[in-house]
Amino acid sequence: MLQVRPWVRYWARMFDLMLFGLFMGSLVKVLVPEVLSAERSDAIFSLAIPFLWIFVESLLLSTFGTTPGKSLFKVTLVLPTGSSPSLQQALSRSFKVWVRGLGLGLPFVNVVTLVFAHHRLKKNSQTSWDLEGGFTITHSRIGLFRILIAVVFFVVVFGFLGFGIYREGTLSV
Repeated sequence: MLQVRPWVRYWARMFDLMLFGLFMGSLVKVLVPEVLSAERSDAIFSLAIPFLWIFVESLLLSTFGTTPGKSLFKVTLVLPTGSSPSLQQALSRSFKVWVRGLGLGLPFVNVVTLVFAHHRLKKNSQTSWDLEGGFTITHSRIGLFRILIAVVFFVVVFGFLGFGIYREGTLSV
């Protein structure tokens, strides 16, 4: 019986998305800072990051077999052969996660899709995208040090977000 840890998977994905968002936000701020001050740029950015992550995640999974978040949270994704997915397999999986798990990144829709994905994972020990792709997800003990790294990371990221909201004098993120 596979160990099912939906919250570990969730936090690994959030780690990846937030890390990628920080990277992309920094890149945009350096290269085209005026984009960040455009109307609705925050909404567009929050939709673009999960979509763009599909391609980065797929490249990481097919090249290294993991992502920073999966590595930190000790989540492994393998095929029945024990190998990492090909780029095509990883792209297919990442697109399905984006649609069925993250609800295209759309507010409120993503809450519904996350709840359904969580329910299916708890009930069937597998998500639809892993079942269809033939992937096996395993978890190892995370350990206190990795948990501390994750907590510090999330506190810092949420601190940056809070500072940005406070500094801009707006409640939009």
